[in-house]
Amino acid sequence: MVTDTAKFFQTEHIDEIFEAGVVIKDGIPLPLEIELSVVDACTRTCHCCPRGNDEIAPNTSLKMTKTLYKSLAKQLRDIGYKGLVMLSGFGECLLHENICDIIKEFSFTFVDMNTNGDLLTRDKVKQLIDAGINKIMISVYEQEKETKFKKMIKGYEDKVILRNRYENFDRLFNNRGGAVYKAKGNGVCYYPFYLLGVDANGDVYPCCHEWQRRLKMGNLYQHSLWEVWTSDSLKNVRRKILKGNRDLFPCRICNVDGTYRGKNNFDLYTKQSK
Repeated sequence: MVTDTAKFFQTEHIDEIFEAGVVIKDGIPLPLEIELSVVDACTRTCHCCPRGNDEIAPNTSLKMTKTLYKSLAKQLRDIGYKGLVMLSGFGECLLHENICDIIKEFSFTFVDMNTNGDLLTRDKVKQLIDAGINKIMISVYEQEKETKFKKMIKGYEDKVILRNRYENFDRLFNNRGGAVYKAKGNGVCYYPFYLLGVDANGDVYPCCHEWQRRLKMGNLYQHSLWEVWTSDSLKNVRRKILKGNRDLFPCRICNVDGTYRGKNNFDLYTKQSK
């Protein structure tokens, strides 16, 4: 079922992917989303993002290696993954020179991209679509650029979503796991039950908002994705979050609405824990 929140954020198609993407392996639901941070850099320093603070998120320009993303793609194919691979994370994914190759590697399932559009051209849009992208989501921060983007994507509207980021600012943005400003984390969060964030160096986190990179669950150069997903470390995080216990860092200073999506996987874990 597509939620009103998804309509507001223009991500209705992701709700549909999540509804159809539940896969059970050895009695455990696979993640519904793998968010890849393929490059540790951005073209901007926005006040709503930790990239604006070099003490928290400096541009290191570290890029995910071909060895890593090809290995991860094979692992996902082998376990029957049917969820979403999101190219977003901690940087502007179009800064990676192999972005089309990365998309091709994961094109056996759904591949979406978040981008600020700074590096997009009409030719690049076509290249991304030819590589197998499911949706290109462009965050439009300046209203005056909307006309340019509409012209750029003409004929590709079924593959590109222009996301208005210059209105309703307070609802659109959060404190990025406490990395932009601190708040008090409250209540249950679904993220650790449906998502894994993979950093450019292979580190894995139970949330895509872990900009301070302290709640690491493992590294894909040392462990398989399945090993991380079923690890005792991640199980411990889930046990706490399942009870609404946010004493973990950064959960205790995070104001992200963790119930936006992923309830289907969360409910499966809830039933298992009874």
